[in-house]
Amino acid sequence: MGDSWLHVLAVAEIFVVPIAVFLIQHRVLAKLDAFDAKRDEARKENDQRQGAMERGIRSLLRAELVRAHSKWMPRGYCPLETKEYVSRTYDAYHGMGGNDIGSAMYHDLMELPTKQD
Repeated sequence: MGDSWLHVLAVAEIFVVPIAVFLIQHRVLAKLDAFDAKRDEARKENDQRQGAMERGIRSLLRAELVRAHSKWMPRGYCPLETKEYVSRTYDAYHGMGGNDIGSAMYHDLMELPTKQD
C-alpha cells in the first residue's frame, strides 16, 4: 500500500505539478496582458487630454499676444510693464511650440518705445 502511494506521488510530481504550474502561469500572464492593455489605453487617453490642454493653453497665450499687439501697435508705444508681461507670455507660447505669427507680434511690440511721444 505504501509503494502505491509513492508511485501516485511520483506520477503527480512528474505530470500534475508541471501542468498546474503551466495553468497558473498562463492565468497570471493573461491578467498581466489585460492590465497592460488597460494601462496603454489610459496612457493614450491621457496623452490626448494633455495634447488638447497644450493646444488650448497655446491658443490662449496667442490670444494674449494678439490682444496686446492690437492694443499697443496703433498707439505707437508699449509700456514697460506690458512688455514684461508680453515677454513672459511669449516665452511660454514659444516654449509650447508657438508659430512665427506670435513671434512677429512679439518682436513688433518689443520694438515699440515704452513711452508715448
